[in-house]
Amino acid sequence: MLAKLNTIYDLPEDTEERDEIIREVLPSLRALAEQGDVFAMDELAYVLKKDKDGEQEAQRLYEIAAQSGYWHSMNNLGDMLYNHNEYEKANEWYQKAGEAGYDWGWWNLGDSYHNGKGVPADDQKAMTYFKKAYEQNAGAAGHAANNIGLVFYSLEEYEKANEWFEKAGEAGRDWGWCNLASSYKNGEGFPVDKQTAILY
Repeated sequence: MLAKLNTIYDLPEDTEERDEIIREVLPSLRALAEQGDVFAMDELAYVLKKDKDGEQEAQRLYEIAAQSGYWHSMNNLGDMLYNHNEYEKANEWYQKAGEAGYDWGWWNLGDSYHNGKGVPADDQKAMTYFKKAYEQNAGAAGHAANNIGLVFYSLEEYEKANEWFEKAGEAGRDWGWCNLASSYKNGEGFPVDKQTAILY
């Protein structure tokens, strides 16, 4: 049932096929959540938070699953709090998610330090957390590497920036290649080389 529900993530929002799957699995999802299944709670919260009337219940479910140790719910709870401008609480949950082994928890905490959300802006700390996300070598790796590159770029440390842009590209983040291309095009950290820029 959870696997079936996960197929909706690849479908466009507000489509009949997506809504039909949700209607079909919702009773079973609620039953599992009521039995204490943290995976079901997390998925049910995801469905509920799409509707403004379900936000409060979604947050409650995320809190239960997060306090039970489910890293995905820790991060999702952080996202909900962040979206309500409760940045300090969000960052606490992002850190817990990271410590539980979830790369996006570290990425989100790095992003908060980069943008000064709930913490003083601090690019050195941001890079520390982005590196933790990168080292997990999972879904956030490319995003983290690209962000590290952007921090170095803002400091005009172009060679280091380009190293990280390349790592981002290799980890599957298209913006890493785009930023590396821009560096070749503009001669930042490399001699101007428009042919190489075109390749990237």
